Amino acid sequence: GAIGPDAADSVAELAGRANAVLVGPGMLDVGAAEPILDALTLCLMTTKAVLVVDAGALPAAGRHPDWIRRLGGRALLVPNPDELEVLGVGTALSAAERYDAVVAERGPTTEIAAPAGGRWLDHHGNVGLATSGSGDVAAGIAAGLVTRGVDPVTAAIWAAALHGRAGERLAERVAPLGFLARELLDELPATLRELAE
Repeated sequence: GAIGPDAADSVAELAGRANAVLVGPGMLDVGAAEPILDALTLCLMTTKAVLVVDAGALPAAGRHPDWIRRLGGRALLVPNPDELEVLGVGTALSAAERYDAVVAERGPTTEIAAPAGGRWLDHHGNVGLATSGSGDVAAGIAAGLVTRGVDPVTAAIWAAALHGRAGERLAERVAPLGFLARELLDELPATLRELAE
């Protein structure tokens, strides 16, 4: 069923104590995402937390770009190409400008755009990353990096590289189409060490 205002306020109250909040993965009821996104962005206006928006929360963001703009650049949107259309724009850069947020459009190449006009491309990855739940892992990586104090642009760049390289590492040992999204998690520590070197 739909999530009422009390539940949305409870979520926002918990989020107010966080350094980063990820909203969207696992949300199947788009209508339920709206009060949560509204409450979260209102609550986070008075904090330094970064909001990472993915999957089921992106349609709500598309209908209410002003909610994302409330955060003054402290948001990271992580759409795939179809979800970018839901945001009402054609490119990551136009989304970054419209939402005053960092945007990391995941596809064969991940395009990262900042509201001030910066643009980066990451070519890590393979077709195995098209598996269900893989985008949720990428968004979770970005949220984890932000939690550690990384700014949204740097988090998006590192998340794209870590996610893509973890998929490449899995494909080196497993059939390219034969891994699950959750298997990416085990690759992250070694991938982080590899990329940091």
